[in-house]
Amino acid sequence: MAARGPAIVWRGPIDADLAVVLDPAGEASHGELPATWRPLTDRLRIGWVRLPADGPGLAALASILSETPGRRVHIVTSGAATEPVLWVAGAQARKVKSFVAVDPRSCAPDSPWGEWARGLEDEGAVVRCFRTAQEDVDLRRPPPAPLGLPEVVAWVAETIAATEPPSSTLRDTIARGLRAMRRHRRAGGARAPRTTGSRTRPR
Repeated sequence: MAARGPAIVWRGPIDADLAVVLDPAGEASHGELPATWRPLTDRLRIGWVRLPADGPGLAALASILSETPGRRVHIVTSGAATEPVLWVAGAQARKVKSFVAVDPRSCAPDSPWGEWARGLEDEGAVVRCFRTAQEDVDLRRPPPAPLGLPEVVAWVAETIAATEPPSSTLRDTIARGLRAMRRHRRAGGARAPRTTGSRTRPR
C-alpha cells in the first residue's frame, strides 16, 4: 500500500446512492478523494477503501453490503484485488448495482471473473471490465491503471449511468460531468489510454 492513511474515506451526501472503491494502490492517503472523483460526490456517497486485498478492506465491503438495507451498491476495484472483491460482492449479489474492474488478471468468461460476474448479472447488476493497453505510454506505468485516472472515472460514471432510467437526475448529472471532462481534456490536447471494455455476455 502507499503511504499510511485512513482505511476508508467517505465523501458525499449520506442519503445518496452508494459507491465503494476498493483501491489496491492505496490512494486517498491524506483523507481526501482523488480530485477527479470529487465532482461525483454531488450525487453519490463514495467510500474509498484502501486495501491490500487480503486486509480489512474486504470485511468493510461485506459490512457495507450487509448494513445498507434497501440500497444497492456500486463497486469499483482493479488489478489483483478484483477476484477477492468479486468473491465478497458475489456473496451478497442482490445488493450490488454495478461492478467495475480495471485491469484485472482476466476478463475471460471461463475465468473466476466470468463465473462471479455472471452471478452478479443474474441479480440485475451492470458488470464491466476495462483493460488499458500495456504499451500505452500515457499511463507511464504498467497496468493496473490508477483509479484516480480521469478515464477511469469516466468508465465508472458511464457504468453507473447505465443503471439509471433515462429520467434519472443522477444520470443527467453524470452526463453533464462527462461532457465537461471531455471538453477539458480535448482543450488540453491529452490523449486517452487505449482500452478494451467488455461484459461477461451480450445484453
